[in-house]
Parts: sequence; structure tokens; C-alpha cells
Amino acid sequence: MYLITHLKKYRLLTLSVFLTISVQAEPNADSTNYGHNRYTESISGNAPILILVPDGGTIVPSADANSTPAKSPDRSVKLFARKLIDEINCLTGHSPHAVFNHLHPSYLDVKSPLKKPDDKLRSNALREYREAKSAAAKKVLSAKGIVVDVCELDNKHGRIAALLKKARDAKGSARNFAISTLARGIIDEVNRQASINLYGRVKGKINVGIFRVKKSMSNSAIYAMRIDPNIRSIGIVTSQVAEGILDELDVIVLPGGGGSAQVRDLGKEGSKKVESFVERGGGYVGFCAGAYTGAERTAGKSSSTLNLLAGVHPNHGGEGWARGAAMTQFENTKALTDLLPEYNNADSVFYAYNQGPLLDMKDVPAVEDYVVLQRFASDVHHKIPDAKGIMPGRIALMLGDRKAGKVVLCSAHPEATPGMRWMAPRMVYWSLGRQGVSYAPQYVRPRQYQDEAMYDRAWNRATDTGLKLAMDPAKPTAQRLAALKKVVANNPRRFKSRADLEALLNDREKRIRAAAADAAIELDFFEATVILKDAYVNEQDDGVRKRIGEAIEVLDVL
Repeated sequence: MYLITHLKKYRLLTLSVFLTISVQAEPNADSTNYGHNRYTESISGNAPILILVPDGGTIVPSADANSTPAKSPDRSVKLFARKLIDEINCLTGHSPHAVFNHLHPSYLDVKSPLKKPDDKLRSNALREYREAKSAAAKKVLSAKGIVVDVCELDNKHGRIAALLKKARDAKGSARNFAISTLARGIIDEVNRQASINLYGRVKGKINVGIFRVKKSMSNSAIYAMRIDPNIRSIGIVTSQVAEGILDELDVIVLPGGGGSAQVRDLGKEGSKKVESFVERGGGYVGFCAGAYTGAERTAGKSSSTLNLLAGVHPNHGGEGWARGAAMTQFENTKALTDLLPEYNNADSVFYAYNQGPLLDMKDVPAVEDYVVLQRFASDVHHKIPDAKGIMPGRIALMLGDRKAGKVVLCSAHPEATPGMRWMAPRMVYWSLGRQGVSYAPQYVRPRQYQDEAMYDRAWNRATDTGLKLAMDPAKPTAQRLAALKKVVANNPRRFKSRADLEALLNDREKRIRAAAADAAIELDFFEATVILKDAYVNEQDDGVRKRIGEAIEVLDVL
């Protein structure tokens, strides 16, 4: 078998001048091997789970490149499997094994004997697939794990088969939820069958739980934390909080979404568990809605927040919170530039904001234990014109003590801003009272955005028009490339659909495909690696495939 192994680039960079703690980097647990012409793909993981994908191949052998397969391949099967693999990793921090057959079904059915045994191409591909499957299955089954064929709905694990069918049949946003449910079902089955706990604490890592509720930005935080290979971030839900998952964690993160929804989902007992976790020394990081949740909502105790920092409360001047989204300017305090030397003592930086809290502090005894790190410089009010002038000077980022624990409240979204997502793992270190480590410059780009941008209807409409132009194969390539470049530079939040990237990576013009891979890097589009990996397999141009491979090396942080 011809082997092409993608080793993830080290994500830590030792910079002694920064006076930070240096750590030894290590590559991710998984690696990918490709067979001849990428007909077979084998992923070596570290969890006793094997995902098999025998169908859904899209590659037509070069010898038959001019022929048309009798049936169009179902590409969604491969993307489904990759999303399932990533979801298992997001939930546990462990990587499943996987084996894909990428040859078009018209050329190879791995479950049936060859019609022409003397066909070297097919027989070699079949041998490669079966050898990879056998080696992975032996490893997984010896650990009492399970094998899941995503194309075989009568899997011997009855509950898994039912969840698999439901996930395969689901459409739209419901499919993501169904895939997550399937992933949890597989994990639970492995935990029961192998008598292990894939959710359990991993020694030598900082174990971080990202709280998931409907419509939350949990995945942005999960991926951002994985920039740091010393951090194991996993998505957790209320039932796990009730079952004691916090005992396996060092830090809990409440992401963007809806603050009151987070507290409602946690419930009274769950909220008490989080409060107790922090008071005993656990860390708390809240982004946007999570910052609302960690603060006081009213003059006294509020049942719609966790009230982790006494006296710290949203102050919107009575004009409401729905101010709009923007690329926002933040003023840095000396305390922050001491913590983040990458800022080079800059007075201000820019990153994304979307209606997070304008924090303020009342005069209470505990305030002396709080440190203000950033204040708003921009005045976002395009959704509430009467709120003009209220935002500048309000607290946007702060750190405070809650008994033995520490709380970080961040009103905006560095964890979802290109060039700034590295700030998220740094906040984890702050919440544990530790100095941070330094990251490779490919992730640390605090000067990427240097201008304020109000994402009102006109701005978003212009951006969407530009994205539509970039994706229009009837337009001149130079015009399309310029439009794509402008979208990436001016409004990164609008390029949030993996479907958009998939369309560009499947474009007939190779310059567009290469530019799409470059755009994914510039956008820190970690969530799109499932699309990039599929594009890598199918790309026929060596130069473009190399660019896609480079994007995967940078962005595959799981």
C-alpha cells in the first residue's frame, strides 16, 4: 500500500521572550493513510470504535476517466461518516478508527466478489480496503470496542442501527442533532461493552467541558480550544452535569447562544453543581451568552443567571441588548497586554461581537478581586439607534475570583474570529490561575482586522452579493477571485456555511478551488475539515491537492 500520512503540525510555539510556560508539543492521536491513487483511506485513531464506509465513493479510475458511471455516487455518505467521526471526537476528545473505499460503486463493491478477478486495479483496491479493515477491526475488537458500517443499517447493535437509520434519513439542521445522538449512542455502547469511560478525565491534559444547548456556538469553542494540544475540550449536556461530568473537568465553558436558555437547560440543580464546581477551584469561561450567564442579571440575585461574580451585571442603559453584530474595536488594559504579549502592547484590537453584555460593576467588597481586561471602544447600535453612546467604555472582558475558582467573562467572540481564536484556550489558563502557552503564528494574527465594520442589512447584503458572485461559474475567474477575497477580508461571519466552501472546492476552475483552500486557512475554518478531506480525495490537480492538504494540516485540530 502506498502511504501518505498527514501529521498535524505542532500547534505550540516556544517563545521565551514572552515569559510564558513552554510545553512540548505532540501530534494528534490520529493519522491518515491513503492507498494507490487514494482509492482507500485508513484513519488510525485511539478509541475502540471503527467506522466503515464501503460505499459512496466518487473516484473514477483514470483509465476510465472519459466514461460515465451508470449511477451518480452519493457523496453525502462520506460526508455523513466524516461528521460522525468528528462528532465522536468533539464529544470525547478521542478519535475513532475509520476505513473508506473511495472508488465509485460502479467500479468496486467491496462486499461482493470481483466480476473480473484478473482486473488488477479493482483487485488491488479491494485488497487494500480489506487489509485496512482487518487491521483496524482486530485492534478495535481486541479492546472490546464496536464496528459500525454506516452503509449497513442492519448492524448487530440494535440501538445503534436504529439511531444510524434515523441520522441517515434526517435532513437539514435535524441531521446534525441526529448525528450527535448517534455519536452518543456509539460512545455509550463502547463505555458499556468495553467497561471504559470515553468521557472520563484524560491525565496530563486540561479537561474542558463546553456546555451545549440548542443554537449555541459550542463547536466554535470546542475547535478553538483544540489549537492547544494540552487542552482536551468536549461537548457536554445537562444530563451529564447531573451525572457528575464536572468531576472529570478542570474548566467549564458556556459559549454564545442564549444566556437564559443555558440556565433553563441546566435547571436549578445543574446550576448549583456549576456554582459548586467553580467555588471548589474549577474554572469558568463565558463567551457572549455565557458572559450574561456568569454575571448578575438584576440588582440582586437572579434565577436566570449563575451569579458567579457578585456586583458584575449587564448595563445596557435601559435600551436593550439586541444592538447588532459587528467587527468591534476593544481597548486593552495594561493587565491584558501583560497576559497577551502577542498584542505587542497595542492599545486596541478588533474581533467579532454579536449582542453580548455591556458589563458594569457595582461598589461591592469583592470588586477588588476583579480585573478588567478590555473595554468597548466601538458603539454598536444599528439595531437600536436610540442606544447610541451607551456602549463605549463598558467592560467587555474581565477576570474575577469566586471563592477558590476563577471566572472569565467575555462579551464578544474571539473564539469565532479568524486570527483571534487562540484567545479562547488562553482564557482557560486564566480561569485556572496559570500562565498561558504560546501558539504558532499561523493561528495568532491579532492584526488581521484593523477596522470597525457594522454588519447591518446593507453590509450583509453586499457581502452576500459578493459571495454569490464568487460562486458563479459563469463569471470571469479573475472577478470571482476578487469577490472571494473581499468577502473573506470584510465580513468573515457571512462565510460560515460549509456548503459554500464545498461548492467552491468542487468548482470546475482550479484557481477557484485553490483559493477556497487558502480562504479556509485565512478564516480559521476548523469546522470545515470534513469538506476539505473529501475534496483532497477527489482533487485531480496535483497543485490544488497540495494546497488542500496544507489547509488540512493547519485546520485539522481535532
